[in-house]
Formats: sequence, C-alpha cells, structure tokens
Amino acid sequence: MLDYLKFLNDYINVPAKLIAGVVVLLLCLQLVGELLEFCGKVAPGFMKLRKQAKEKLEKERKRDELLAAATEALNKANEKLDAFTALYNDDNMQKRNVWMHNVDDGILENKNDIQILAEKLEKIYDISMKDHVEALRSIILSFANRVSDKNSMLTHEEFRRAFAAHEDYETFLKEHGLTNGQVDVAYRVISEDYADRLRNHEFLEDIRGY
Repeated sequence: MLDYLKFLNDYINVPAKLIAGVVVLLLCLQLVGELLEFCGKVAPGFMKLRKQAKEKLEKERKRDELLAAATEALNKANEKLDAFTALYNDDNMQKRNVWMHNVDDGILENKNDIQILAEKLEKIYDISMKDHVEALRSIILSFANRVSDKNSMLTHEEFRRAFAAHEDYETFLKEHGLTNGQVDVAYRVISEDYADRLRNHEFLEDIRGY
C-alpha cells in the first residue's frame, strides 16, 4: 500500500497532503472494519485489507507446503522407479533367472534326498517294529516253556511280567493292524498254570514262606 502511495507521489505528482489524506482515510476504514468484525458484523471488502492480506499470505503458505510435499513425493517416486529399473534390468534379470534355476535344482535335489531319507526311515521303522514284536513273543514263549516244567520254581512277579508283556503285545498288534496267532497257545498255558499255582499255593513265595 505504501509503495503505491509513494509511486503516486514520485511519478504522477499527486500532492503529499492528498496522499496523507488517503492514507488516513484507509486507516480509518480499516479501523471501522475491524470494529465491525469484532462486533460480529460483516464489513465490506475494502474495509478488511489487513484480513485479506493475512488470508492471502496463509493461502500462499499452504500452497508452498503442498508444493514442497508434492515435490518430495515425486522425488521418492523417482528414486523407487530408478531402483526398480536397476533391479529389473537385463543383467539383473539374467542373474535372477540363474539364481532361481539353482534354487529350483536345489529344491528338487532336497525333495529327492527327503524321499530317500523317508524310505530309509520307513525301513528302519519296520525293522524296529518287527524286533519289538519278536522280543515280546520271545518273552511269552520262553516263559511258557518254563511254566511247562512243573518243577520250576516261579514267583508271582515273573507271571505278572509275562502278563504285562502279553498285554503290550496285543496292544501293539491292534494299534498297527497286525495279527497274532503265534502266542495264543503259550499264553493259555501260562494262564492255566498260574491259576493252578494260585489255587494250590505253589509259587516260590508260598513254598519258601516269603
């Protein structure tokens, strides 16, 4: 505003008093405008030059902030684009294809190794299962042979172990879908002899008086 007044005085030869009068008038108008705004009234635009100037400066500040944010976002996008372009250029794509090929070969090789290992574990499991079954059968059959000798001195504990082995044997066969048929007679011999000894008090504990 003062620049305009100075321009009028220097180049158009407007009297200084007139300029001063205009300045005073404008100041009065602005004062009245401020009072009207303070009282909740709507003042004309020419009476709110200070407010208009402030709003203009605020708009310019927001515009500059938006422009700066947009520039920063654009720069980041360009950086990502450059990185993407560098990552997927022909040389890197060739390296990636070679790496993926090696990965696929490694996965296939690992699958083959896992298959071989699984087959070996299956064989080991079968052998262990058969060994476990045979061990239980041997316990039952061996004890049945001892029971057949009426002169054998046997204890309650030995019979309990034989019965426990037979129970484990039957449970194991049932869980794995296997068949018995090899210790039935032996188990019947053990059970009958146990009943006889129990009825006649012929266990080692009974004879020795333990």
